[in-house]
Amino acid sequence: MQSGRPTSAVRLDDLERLNQSLEAMLAERASNLLDALVNALHVRGSEAPAHSRRVGRYARRLAHELGIRGRELDDIERGATLHDIGNIGVSDAVLRKKGPLDEAEWVEMRRHPTLGYEILAGIGFLARARMIPLHHQERHDGSGYPQHLRGNEICIGARAFAVVDTYDAITSDRPYRKCRTYEVARAEIVKCAGTQFDPDVVQAWLRIPQAEWDAIRETVDVPG
Repeated sequence: MQSGRPTSAVRLDDLERLNQSLEAMLAERASNLLDALVNALHVRGSEAPAHSRRVGRYARRLAHELGIRGRELDDIERGATLHDIGNIGVSDAVLRKKGPLDEAEWVEMRRHPTLGYEILAGIGFLARARMIPLHHQERHDGSGYPQHLRGNEICIGARAFAVVDTYDAITSDRPYRKCRTYEVARAEIVKCAGTQFDPDVVQAWLRIPQAEWDAIRETVDVPG
C-alpha cells in the first residue's frame, strides 16, 4: 500500500504552489512595468519618481481609511502613481515652458488626462487604475477638466489623489520655494473641502496622524 496523503491532495498542493508562483511572477512584471512608466515620466521631464510613488502610497493609505480593501487599493495606488502619464503625449514646447501658458497651450495641456487614459488602454492590470489619470484634474464642485465631473461622478481614487497630491505639493521642495509645514498643508486642504476636494475624503485624511504621512515619505524617499 502507498503511504502518505491521497494523490488528489498532492495535486491540489502542486496546483496551489503553481498558482502562487504565477501570481508572484505576474506581480513582479506588473511592478517592473509600473517602474518603467514612472521612469518614462521622469525622463520626459514631467514628474520626479519620488513624487509619483509618494502620492501613490499616500492615496492607498487614504483609500484604506475610507474603507476600501483588497485589489481596489492596488488599483488606486497604481493609478495615483501614474496620474500624469498623459504628459508623455504633451509637446516639449508646452510641457517645458518656463512662463505662463497661453490659451492654445492650455488646450493642449488639458488633453493630458484623456491621453493618459488612452496610453494605459490595453494594459489589463491597469484597466481600473487608468480612471485616476482620466479624473485626476476634476474637482468636487465641477470646475475641473476634462469632463467637468462633480462629487461622486469622480472616481474615489481620483478624489483621494486630489487631497494627497496637494499635501505632497505643499510639503515638498520646489524649484521656486522650499517645502512648507504640515500645518500649512492641513489649512489649505480644509479650506478647499467642498470646492476642490470631497469633504468626506478630507475628513478621512484628517483622521490620519501626521506621523503616518511622515513615515510613508521616509519609506519612499530612502536613497536608492
